[in-house]
Amino acid sequence: MLLSRPIRTGASLALVFFLVGCGDEGDTPVSHEPGQAVRTGTSVAKVEALPLLIEATGSVEPWTRASPGTKIMGRIEQMTADEGDRVRQGQLLARFEKGDLVAAVSQAESALTMAQAELESAVAQHRRMRTLHRRGSATKKNLEDSEARFRIATAAVHQAEANLTAAQVMLGYAEVRSPLDGWVISRLAEVGDMTSPGMPLFVLEDISRVKIELTVAESDVVALKQGDAAHVTVDVLAESWPAKIRRIMPAGDPRSRTFEVQLVLANPEGRLKSGMFARARLEHGARDAVLVPASAVVVRSRRCFLNFI
Repeated sequence: MLLSRPIRTGASLALVFFLVGCGDEGDTPVSHEPGQAVRTGTSVAKVEALPLLIEATGSVEPWTRASPGTKIMGRIEQMTADEGDRVRQGQLLARFEKGDLVAAVSQAESALTMAQAELESAVAQHRRMRTLHRRGSATKKNLEDSEARFRIATAAVHQAEANLTAAQVMLGYAEVRSPLDGWVISRLAEVGDMTSPGMPLFVLEDISRVKIELTVAESDVVALKQGDAAHVTVDVLAESWPAKIRRIMPAGDPRSRTFEVQLVLANPEGRLKSGMFARARLEHGARDAVLVPASAVVVRSRRCFLNFI
């Protein structure tokens, strides 16, 4: 069946009437008696603006991908998440043996207590020295010594507080928590493994939104701009979604002469998975075309014809 199809035009078009029909090459025209009325149908063709489309393919990528790890060297004591698990931001993923870290915190707390006691003693002595100096019972050197002891004790407290904070931070590194809401894609270590600073333990992905990363030829990318409308189809799901161009990468692949164009889709139910194949139609303007209504088409066989009347 011949459907409505666009016909290019370069000038303003008036309304035109068409008679459309189909038939085999061997069809013989039907003869009619002179004066016999022949019934024909007429339809109105019209000019409409049709979008100019660029087709591209690509893949579904997560909105965020993270690889949480640790900043300390230690042995893994517990793993609380596995591949395929859904995790929440702040959720515990792994725990390290931390006996030495707990001891370091206790030592820092004791050092702070000693520094605070020394500061209290230095403050009391400095007050006495100021009183005695005003009465003439203490020399200026005695007053200066008490002031120096007070300053040293104050600095010691500050240092002890900083050491305690550092010890508590290191203790915090004994627990690895999720930096995002998402899914565990890969677990890279097991209980009992020794880890080093910076070693990743998991790969996590947030797919509440996904990026559609398309590969577009340089001859097409020049016609696109950020915010242009698009339509994405994921064949395996047999579904399509409207979208907009979020980003056009300013640098392309010099070997293939292609550029990456990025779209964004909401994915609250998580149906779109990282790595799925996607196709997209990208709109970049429109053109005028003459459309013939499908109702004007008469189907007789595989060969169709169009007559002006």
